Amino acid sequence: MILVTGGDGFIGRHLMKALKGDGVSWDIKTGKDLFSNDILPYVDKCKAIVHLAALSSTQKSMDEPEATYKLNVQGTLRMLLLAGMYKRKLVFISSAAVYKDIGRNSYREIDELDSSNPYGMSKIDAEYSCASFRRRVPIVVLRLFNVYGSGQNPEYAGVISSFLQQMKDGVLAITGDGNQTRDFINVTDVVKIIMEAIDDNAWNGKTVNVGTGRATSINELAAIFKNANKNILRLQYTDERKEIKYSAADTLFLRSLYRDDLTTNLKEDIKKMIKEHK
Repeated sequence: MILVTGGDGFIGRHLMKALKGDGVSWDIKTGKDLFSNDILPYVDKCKAIVHLAALSSTQKSMDEPEATYKLNVQGTLRMLLLAGMYKRKLVFISSAAVYKDIGRNSYREIDELDSSNPYGMSKIDAEYSCASFRRRVPIVVLRLFNVYGSGQNPEYAGVISSFLQQMKDGVLAITGDGNQTRDFINVTDVVKIIMEAIDDNAWNGKTVNVGTGRATSINELAAIFKNANKNILRLQYTDERKEIKYSAADTLFLRSLYRDDLTTNLKEDIKKMIKEHK
């Protein structure tokens, strides 16, 4: 049995579906608190823990930094303590938001960490906590880049989910000049990688980027949307905001561990999501 914290979230729901009957979700949305001792029997029975539970909105983290720290840092420490107590493997889901913006086109696992927002800093602090437990339990840290797919929550304002919401009005809003790049990876690939990290001991003790290694500009993404939906009439450029300019994963380390081909196909996936969203 695999215990999935945050199992009712976007990635969690996809992971639970892939695990079929072998997954147990622990999510505050269903009244299951990480800090409650009700979780103890489930940790005792599980083979491994996938720790997805987090406050993952950058904007919300700036509005609620204390809540972000409690869930993302203290919540991770809580799961690490339990993993250590019961000697269970833990797969911690981190983020590309941990990387310091040094103008690189892609980021390696050994690059410097820093963030200008509480969300990114909370993931850095949580990773440090993971590092301190590596001698006690098997731990895998996965730094996810821009994950997308069906059922994504528009509340967290990922650019793809934002475009899906905006297209009904015929206008896509782009911050800055649209030349900023992101590495988009389908949630289906992410789930397969998580499951591989659970089962394969070669991942133990590793920190791994999870992305495609391909950089797509926001202008290119908007063009994909326009080509797939003729109701989108124009692009509206808004003021630039403080964000990392270029972000893509260096996937050399990922490829050494995960040998399957990625199935992410941004153009085809966007077409499918637009049809589902109408």
